[in-house]
Amino acid sequence: MSKQKKPSPKIQAKGPLARKVLSKYRGLMREKVADLGAWREGRRLADEVKATLAAKGGQEDLDPLHGLFVFAQHHLSVMVEMLAMLPELRKLTDALAAAEEEYLPSGPPMSPLTHSYFLCWSTLDLTAGPKQESFATVALDLYRQFGMEPEFLQLISAVEGTRMGLYVHEGSRGERIQLRELVTGLRHEVICPAGYTGHKDEVWLVRLLHWPFASPGPGYSVVLNTPYVIVPIGTKDPAAPKLGAAADWMGYFSRTLPRGSREEQEAAYVNLMKYGPSKNYWNEYIFLAYVNYQQDMVLLSGIPDRRESLPVGDLARN
Repeated sequence: MSKQKKPSPKIQAKGPLARKVLSKYRGLMREKVADLGAWREGRRLADEVKATLAAKGGQEDLDPLHGLFVFAQHHLSVMVEMLAMLPELRKLTDALAAAEEEYLPSGPPMSPLTHSYFLCWSTLDLTAGPKQESFATVALDLYRQFGMEPEFLQLISAVEGTRMGLYVHEGSRGERIQLRELVTGLRHEVICPAGYTGHKDEVWLVRLLHWPFASPGPGYSVVLNTPYVIVPIGTKDPAAPKLGAAADWMGYFSRTLPRGSREEQEAAYVNLMKYGPSKNYWNEYIFLAYVNYQQDMVLLSGIPDRRESLPVGDLARN
């Protein structure tokens, strides 16, 4: 009597793109995920980071929270490299290739789109399909399907959920910087691995990663991209005062966000900062707003819906 073939586990995925990938490439995906060794690594790294925080207060050559991001980024980059070859994700791959050709993301002076910014955008924010699936959400569905460690899933989910935001600098103590988000009003103590600590009243366009686990963390967040510091129109000197941009941005949000309850406005803000009204909205803004740079930060000026305020506005494209 022949043995009955054991049915494959039901595919659990949030979006149609991930379901297509899982249904067609289940064996290949399982093999690749297993090769990453993230079951063991996720738990080991989480335990090591927690031990480091408890023993040394988070003071290491490589900050523990930043180290978690580097770990997650490595695993996501391996998965994205493979996913980008699949025809089911061609819309994502084609959009990424077009953006790379258009903006040449390499950092100033070649391009104001830095590696740290563009890598996060292309992996976490660039989406396709009705469910706004990204390379990171598809990877997450694969990880969940194949039973990755909870700590690893929590970390990847936290990284996937990050977004750009507009923050006012409220001062610093040593390497710790106090940022207040313009729309939500939430305050965050952060570190900036790029090395820039900034000055009070600056407006920063940055992406923050918060502690991803339920256990007590370091009490601060980490800035994932080289900071974009927004200066008043006409400013080109990195050392010049940077006051005056916050009011312009609040005017922009009042024109852009729909009217409604505070919760509805904040939800619309989060969606705007992560996805923009169009795929390349924030890429285009950064490209047209570029003013100057120094090694640890990039200066921008102007606001997206007032093209006359943008230093490179004459290159505006539809």
